Amino acid sequence: MKNTIKIPGIIILVMVIGLSIASCDEGEHELVGTWEHVSSYDGGTLRRTLTFNADGTGVQTDYVPGEGVMLQHWSWSTSGSTLIMKFDNGETNSTN
Repeated sequence: MKNTIKIPGIIILVMVIGLSIASCDEGEHELVGTWEHVSSYDGGTLRRTLTFNADGTGVQTDYVPGEGVMLQHWSWSTSGSTLIMKFDNGETNSTN
């Protein structure tokens, strides 16, 4: 189940955050802070927060009922209107 809720949720949240980059002139400064996404799956609810730190690091925190808290760390940057996230597991996601 972890992979089923992880990848689509990240993609959706990154797309929403990407839109916020494209809609502002300050880029990185607008991302710093914590973003939250709540979704339902198989009768449960996943609460995910993405925290973007000013130093270019970040952490995803998933609160999954019955499984506890799962953390994933990354580094992030922007290039124009593109958000680039490099996860500790080697994955890289980008959106604009």
